[in-house]
Amino acid sequence: MTNNDTRTQPDAPATTRFPRWPLWARVLLAPLIMLIAALSPLLPQSPLYFFPDAAKWLNDPANAVGSAPLLLTLAFPTVAALFLVWLAMTRLQGRPLRDAGALWTRASFGLLGVGLALSFAVTFATALPFQSSARGVEDIGSPLWVGVLAAVVRGVFMQGFPEELVMRGWLMQVLRDRPLVAVAVSTVIFGVLHYFSSGGQESAGERVVYLLNPTAFGFCAAAFVLLTRSIWPAVGIHAGMHLAHLAGALMGVAFESPTIWITSAIGYAVAGVVVLVLWHRRGRSTEVVIDR
Repeated sequence: MTNNDTRTQPDAPATTRFPRWPLWARVLLAPLIMLIAALSPLLPQSPLYFFPDAAKWLNDPANAVGSAPLLLTLAFPTVAALFLVWLAMTRLQGRPLRDAGALWTRASFGLLGVGLALSFAVTFATALPFQSSARGVEDIGSPLWVGVLAAVVRGVFMQGFPEELVMRGWLMQVLRDRPLVAVAVSTVIFGVLHYFSSGGQESAGERVVYLLNPTAFGFCAAAFVLLTRSIWPAVGIHAGMHLAHLAGALMGVAFESPTIWITSAIGYAVAGVVVLVLWHRRGRSTEVVIDR
């Protein structure tokens, strides 16, 4: 007898539609995304290269009318990072963008504030006692409102949010089943990438010493991600450092010297260790979870 049973058969297991890159490739994707995001402001600025006089006018910090709109192009790294991390998360990890920390909840504002407060405290507490070794107060060279706008755009949208989304969001999700390894790897890669940063270094040796500071605040930021399950304290720590430097410039406080870089690094490292201890005492999780 022929079996004419036409009942719907159970669905076959869904096949994975995204390529599974090896772990090392997904880890090394983080600095590549950071580099692309960092260079993204060149896209809207590139037409200015054909108009040198206009570029000079727009880049003059004393020219509030011209420089303020140009500053907004420095927010492009946020757009680029959101797109690239979304692409990487959905295609390579099979997870939504929110799992990398791109979400805003009721707790986010308070967690952002915690990071900002910590960064201001560490930055000033480790710089004020060593002003005799500092190399001069930074001149913002522009009207106050332009300087504040520049600090916010650079601190939050050019560096703080996009870099933390990549380093503490994407990278720590790649290593989500090994939380302490995720902290270590994101800390080291983030620190090394700052070798070519401009922070007042005057020699190759000072560049190495300078690395201690971004490495330490990267460690502190990663520890906060474990404890709070959010990237917003990390964004606050990162952006807070840049905003604290603006406040220091207005108050006549300098931050550039090897001594200050070292003491600041110690401050962030101690804070990071305390946060990791709190995470451990609360019952350390077996995964990096970002849901706040």
